Amino acid sequence: VEGWIRNKEKGVENFKFGTRELKLEQTIKLATKGLSESVLKKNAFRDLTAGFACNDVSDLDERLAWIMSFRTVFSAPRPTLWLGTVVSEKKGDRESYLICMRPRCDCVRLNGETTFFFLPLVEPEKQSEQLVVKFGDRFKRLGIELDPAGWICRQFNPSEDDCEETGGQRILAEKQKNDDGFGFTDISGGQYTWQGELKAEYAQRIAQTFAANQNRVAVDESEWLRRITKAGY
Repeated sequence: VEGWIRNKEKGVENFKFGTRELKLEQTIKLATKGLSESVLKKNAFRDLTAGFACNDVSDLDERLAWIMSFRTVFSAPRPTLWLGTVVSEKKGDRESYLICMRPRCDCVRLNGETTFFFLPLVEPEKQSEQLVVKFGDRFKRLGIELDPAGWICRQFNPSEDDCEETGGQRILAEKQKNDDGFGFTDISGGQYTWQGELKAEYAQRIAQTFAANQNRVAVDESEWLRRITKAGY
């Protein structure tokens, strides 16, 4: 890493991290010792990639986040609709993004019309579960809507040729016309463009977060008891 930074230094006078500029030795210390021992503040992590690269690389952090969380899925067999599948739905000029939450074990050996449950992907909020999704040649950071008001259920029929292709009936994506991508069609004719599939561990973490958000037990309790408990008496 140090050698790479010294080689980068040949074409620049200083390394710029946001509004701060560091000299060569300061930059090497930042890379080898971390933010805590550098002259930068903790929030400078947002500018580290561009600073080390000496140019504007606004999408590299998003690209790395996407690579780390999404699986590489090839065209054979075709993508499957199940836990962790991310799709987009377009209605008029409005495009919405959804993540499938139906457990994978319940997405195989289907005998007929089956309901699939989705959570909307929305503008991210602080301290919320987030992910980076790739749409064509661009990346977008999105949050996951856990509020029950946003939940979506849609019905699908399993693919007719699935038994021959994968050994069990699933909802398989179809090649989209005049496009290189894949898509799903529900029983009402609704179209959903396949945007990727999360790695199993990331999808399971979202499922766990979703379950934890729903397991709260609402009770009417004594305000005096609630306050005295928090106070530690």
